[in-house]
Amino acid sequence: MYRAYARLFSLALSGAVPFAAASPQPPLRPVQYPPTRTVDHVDTYGTTKVADPYRWLEAIDSTSVTEWVRAQNALTMPYLAALPGRDVFKQRITALYDYPRSSLPFW
Repeated sequence: MYRAYARLFSLALSGAVPFAAASPQPPLRPVQYPPTRTVDHVDTYGTTKVADPYRWLEAIDSTSVTEWVRAQNALTMPYLAALPGRDVFKQRITALYDYPRSSLPFW
């Protein structure tokens, strides 16, 4: 599978995969990321103290983490959706993963 990704990436870099070159990219503007809070948490490993200011993000089912992820996705997803050539990669990756599968029988 790694080879398939490496080949696809090398094809993209070589220009064999058509990217939308017709529309020029708009000038980049500064990105305003959603704020990420930090907490005063320190883990102690033996005699070494290690600060872990983002420990709160490990509680993935909490409402604060859910809100933070939604804010990050609201910023990221429109950018990713507008990338040229995204549909080409999606088609190729779908073709690589779309094959008949079988597994052990179960009740």
